[in-house]
Amino acid sequence: MNERNIIHLKNTYDVDIIKDVMLKDDHHITFFMDFSAQQKTIQIISGDPTTIGLPNQAQFTTEAFKSYIETNNALSEVEGRESFIEDLRKKIHKMKKDLQVHIPIKRPDKNPLWLLVGLECIKRKKGKVALLTGRVNQIYEQTPDAIIHYQKTYQDALTTLFTRESLKKHMNYLEDFQGTYGMYLDLDNFKEINETLGHHQGDWFLKRLAQHFIDLWEENVLYYRLGGDEFFVYVFNFSQEEVFKRAQTIIEAIVTIAKNELNINVSASIGVVAINKDNKDFNKLLDESDMAMYFSKQRGNGNVTLLKGDALHYYDDQGNFTIKPRKVLNPKIGNMNDYEDTH
Repeated sequence: MNERNIIHLKNTYDVDIIKDVMLKDDHHITFFMDFSAQQKTIQIISGDPTTIGLPNQAQFTTEAFKSYIETNNALSEVEGRESFIEDLRKKIHKMKKDLQVHIPIKRPDKNPLWLLVGLECIKRKKGKVALLTGRVNQIYEQTPDAIIHYQKTYQDALTTLFTRESLKKHMNYLEDFQGTYGMYLDLDNFKEINETLGHHQGDWFLKRLAQHFIDLWEENVLYYRLGGDEFFVYVFNFSQEEVFKRAQTIIEAIVTIAKNELNINVSASIGVVAINKDNKDFNKLLDESDMAMYFSKQRGNGNVTLLKGDALHYYDDQGNFTIKPRKVLNPKIGNMNDYEDTH
């Protein structure tokens, strides 16, 4: 600190920089957290917790504080409601020197109160955060612009599914590859909807399909709209047999919705890849799954192909499980005769 300026403030304006500014008793709540303690608590240093909808008390256990966080919010629509608090915890534990986080606080019959909280790591033990201080820097009555921008980046405006940027983000975080697969989905005959019923019906169908995916929410299945009539599905903790069944279920749902609600024949071709550390790169993942998808299209609408290592796996028209070696880099260039059957 600059002692000369601090003394000048006190002598000239009767302002104590510590008490009157840094620790002012208002909504700029300051606190600390000791992660080495047996019971993790948020200890209030200054400020009035009631200004942000919390009880007027000097400390909160982290478990108690969780109950005040609104998990149904614009940010969790992108990052996941079920994992929202856990993801916040991980961000804090992995922070380097400092971190800015948005925390939504529940309010009865109102939208959440958003807090912009600045955190600073004061001490570490064995490379992990041991002690941090924090300050509520800003309070927002409405969803902050930064969250709205974030939502637009990671949530598709038409369907509310995840975007390409979300997939890139999720792959960057992926560390456990056990039972992880990606499915590249391209609608077959979708242009007939636009040409015969109009683009507004095409948009309606995409939204209707997305809502079907959302209604089937599962913790280990994530849906993305890549653009146009192309989608991506990321699953984990799936067996190979389960991923084939899920892909076929998706195709059947698309066919049913299109036929029953629009009386049009629409299907999907799906390319599946087993995700590993070598292909989890966003561009490589899309390239490989796109290859498998086009191989499916070559075989006709409504087919599924798994690209795993150097082999293409699929069920033929007679229901026989078939494996073919991948001898060309891109199935869009190759020909079905480039492959030899091995059953």
